[in-house]
Amino acid sequence: MRVFILALFFLGYLQAHVVTPEVFAAMQKRLEKNSQDVEALIICSHYYENKGEYPKAIDHIQKALDIMKQPASATPDLYIRMAQMHVNTEQFSEALTVFNQLLTKEFCQTYGHIPPILHAILWRGKVYAALGKNERAWQDVQFVLEREQEMPAFFVEGARIAEKLGQNLKAFELYAKVATQFPSPESEPSVVRAIGLVKKQPQNAAELLQKLEKLLPKEPYPSFYLAIVAKKYLDDDDLYEQKLQQVAKIAREMSDKSLQFFWLARVFYIQEKYTKALECIDKSIAADKRPAAAYELAAAIYEKQGNKDAASKNRQTSLEMRQKSTYQWLFFYEID
Repeated sequence: MRVFILALFFLGYLQAHVVTPEVFAAMQKRLEKNSQDVEALIICSHYYENKGEYPKAIDHIQKALDIMKQPASATPDLYIRMAQMHVNTEQFSEALTVFNQLLTKEFCQTYGHIPPILHAILWRGKVYAALGKNERAWQDVQFVLEREQEMPAFFVEGARIAEKLGQNLKAFELYAKVATQFPSPESEPSVVRAIGLVKKQPQNAAELLQKLEKLLPKEPYPSFYLAIVAKKYLDDDDLYEQKLQQVAKIAREMSDKSLQFFWLARVFYIQEKYTKALECIDKSIAADKRPAAAYELAAAIYEKQGNKDAASKNRQTSLEMRQKSTYQWLFFYEID
């Protein structure tokens, strides 16, 4: 049963992205014949949620839950989605009520602390933070992180809640944990967030990046951000130049030409050599591996040059490309 519920959770997540008008119309016909059709209610709720019609989506989910009689018969995903929609409309008290309906002692004991339930507890922590109940919010974060050590997304969510609570050092530690325990290019946003949280303690950021350089000797981003930290916060021009040269060396050794020219463009960008950066961006786009990020970098350069029209055009192109891709996040170019 636990495996079944976990499978339904991920199925429900995927369905939210694939409900077409044709499928919705078919589900409506099913409901006309049988208003107790739980599957049709849930699929219609996804359709309404995607359109931003949250009251209708919540109504369909609530009907499905009423038919299933009790929380233990439903998937945690239904409660999470309903609560998230309340959060989207800033109805935090209603969201908290929904989470507490799900996260009863009996329910958690029956199904154990599987990832969907821990996910729900983290979201409840977000709601507590929004309501100003800081101690309860942090209790939920700690509860989850003590029980799940293998899902970097949980550490990221915990770090975001810590930020909202003003616990910047704890947030830094959690972002750093993501970066060092799950080192990969996908952890780059966490690295940037971590650095941004320790502006008054730049040595912490430098130590984190030096660890990452050892863990990821063929990845350019730890050295790239160490160069920025050296220049902006440590006033160490020698380290700045040394790390930029290291980034360029790693980039030139990359077999992927798109990434190679993209990273060279990033180096030229922070050196304010914008003409060379744009030349590298053109070559990166021509290789067509990660064009969305390249267009976004081009937009940043045109903004620096005061060319608002070109910046807007490139940023719009980047947005359109990201909407068609599962690789949604963008590289960061500066640390303020």
